[in-house]
Amino acid sequence: MFDYGFYTRMMHLLDEDKKSGEDKRLEGHLTEAVFRRLYGSKFFSSEAVFGVIKFKREWDGNKFANHWLFPSDNGWEVPAPLKALMHIRKYDNYYMYSGSVLDCDVGFIKLVVRKVTVSAGGMHTLESALSLEDLQETINNKLLKLVGKSPSRSWFGDFLPAMYPSEIQALYISRCIMNFGDVYAVDVDALDVDANKWVRVYEFKRKLPAESLLYPHKSYKISDYHKLAKAVGGIRLQGVGTPREELLKKILLIEPYKLRFEPCYGLDWRSHTSNYMDVVFSRGAYSYIVWRRKRCSIYEMISLDLEVKGSFDLYFCDVVPNDFCGFNVTDPRNSGTFSNKPRIQNMIPESRFKPVVM
Repeated sequence: MFDYGFYTRMMHLLDEDKKSGEDKRLEGHLTEAVFRRLYGSKFFSSEAVFGVIKFKREWDGNKFANHWLFPSDNGWEVPAPLKALMHIRKYDNYYMYSGSVLDCDVGFIKLVVRKVTVSAGGMHTLESALSLEDLQETINNKLLKLVGKSPSRSWFGDFLPAMYPSEIQALYISRCIMNFGDVYAVDVDALDVDANKWVRVYEFKRKLPAESLLYPHKSYKISDYHKLAKAVGGIRLQGVGTPREELLKKILLIEPYKLRFEPCYGLDWRSHTSNYMDVVFSRGAYSYIVWRRKRCSIYEMISLDLEVKGSFDLYFCDVVPNDFCGFNVTDPRNSGTFSNKPRIQNMIPESRFKPVVM
């Protein structure tokens, strides 16, 4: 019998902020599941792969190389998006993994990871992933430290019975890798291929646009981030969450940026923007889908059988480099990140997003 109580406890423990007890990311997991279930067929082909993990490690001697982990949803057949990604990013490392939960007490997982290589003749083969053989042990050692602990909340369990057991287990294993794998990991909502077999990344968010942004000069470039990061590094966060307007004023005292009031949607620099750069700058494509709705109780947005309550207004943008028009900064305590550093986002005008006709 499937143990919903175990997964409720572990998902909250894995994704809650250790200081505040907030579970900032669980709502995102749930809204993504609802989106895929209700409208996935409108956006994704049958070859799409969900829950891909990208990370970096220093042991390979190339700090610029990415390591991509693809779930082996269809056995060990190499999926089309992985092949397409390997074609445009030849110097990255690629893996497929299969995971299972060994027990519902500690929550130990078993991982089988295989490295994907391509021969001179274009054949994709699987071999032992020696560089990742420590991943399972690293995760399980950290899971052991959760024994006897209880999360401060349990609301996620109300929605689990409407999800598929395989879906829940896959989410649990991916969060174990993301949070306990000792790597700086970024998840990719979906990877797909178009009719010409070129790779496309999909990012889905529930949010409202920000009302303003900063920009250093008329032609903003993503590379302007580095100067911004230096300015943000000089900001000291004190007390409770700092309002965004105050953060922007502090930055303006350090660097002569300009403030513009224009509704925009953002992509986090260290995660989503890096996904964008890795794929688009290598001739792939990036699609940003937004559920335009203000944050409220998850129970007001989604029913327990995973149906949307109220409006489900989707907006869509195929992001190109010229779309980025500036940046924004948010106190991490007012956002969905667990970092203690100000959250920096590259901004895209709301006008670039077009409504999705259902």
